[in-house]
Amino acid sequence: MDAIEIEAMKAELCRDILNEENDSLIEQMKRYYERLINRFKSEASEPFIGPKDIDEAYRRLDESEIEIMNGDTMAHEEVIEEVRQRIENYAS
Repeated sequence: MDAIEIEAMKAELCRDILNEENDSLIEQMKRYYERLINRFKSEASEPFIGPKDIDEAYRRLDESEIEIMNGDTMAHEEVIEEVRQRIENYAS
């Protein structure tokens, strides 16, 4: 999803909320929103954030190749365990 699509989605969401007239629904949306924001702000949750554009993707690949050439790598088992921990922390 690119930046334009995200901005359009945000505008649509704002429009929907502003047009909502059910007070209890608005209160419930506010609670859910706060819970989601807190989850993403916590250090324990780190959602995957992909590259914003192709230049960033290439930059990340270049950095990875340099790390590999310098021997800065992890064993497969370590990577799998780290991913499992991140998923557990994110889900909780």
